[in-house]
Amino acid sequence: MRVFINQDIERIDVYDERYYIKNKLENIYYTSCTHVISTQKGMGEQLKQFFMDYGNQAKLIAQRAAESGSKVHDMIDRMNKGENLIWEESKYSLEEWQGALKYRKFVELVKPKIECSEHIALCDTLKYGCTIDLICMINGERWLIDHKFSKGVYDSGYIQLAANKNAWDEQYPDYKIDRVGILWLKAHTKTERKDKIQGKGWQLVEPINVHSKYTHENLFNEFSKLIETFYYYNPNPKPKTYSLPLKLNVPEEYLGKPILKTA
Repeated sequence: MRVFINQDIERIDVYDERYYIKNKLENIYYTSCTHVISTQKGMGEQLKQFFMDYGNQAKLIAQRAAESGSKVHDMIDRMNKGENLIWEESKYSLEEWQGALKYRKFVELVKPKIECSEHIALCDTLKYGCTIDLICMINGERWLIDHKFSKGVYDSGYIQLAANKNAWDEQYPDYKIDRVGILWLKAHTKTERKDKIQGKGWQLVEPINVHSKYTHENLFNEFSKLIETFYYYNPNPKPKTYSLPLKLNVPEEYLGKPILKTA
């Protein structure tokens, strides 16, 4: 969900996370590129197999994995914005803390120049939005990087990268992306290598190095087909929204005199 706090009218507006607000006054919303990818035929085959393998426990396992991924993303974003993190046993598991540590190892090894973190980009041409995990300069090239705290890296992740790059390049034509990659924080790598950007348990995966067909043009072409199909069946998609008060209290007229003295 996306939460917007309006101090002027003391209200919290909560929006379906599968949508981005293009123009709130005109009630215009763009769908999330990840929502488009995940709902299309063929993109959820690994997820279907996962549910078959784990049965009744699958939903709980998937929910916990999503929560862990969100926590690691949050820690990385906070570090990218200059915050010093402190271990909190009640808040983070050891695995989640190690995920954030692997990101710091990536920074120490690669020495990127971070330009923005967790940045929303909108594509007006195809009417979708995305949240980009990281934009940074590495050896004079501008990278768009997506963090993955999962057991594997799948085709859907590479298509998502292409959609993110297209949205960024359209919105910021003077700062176009040179290269894209997935920073896999659960990789099976054992050591650092000079010919690859990796360390123990993490690796920066470029789609083109996985398969020659994974060029930006091919991957974005696949995404274009998916979003065309999505809008064909959902010509005017809108998120479910609700609002909550920003402040809570018990009205004074209901507050009586206490009959018992507190210790």
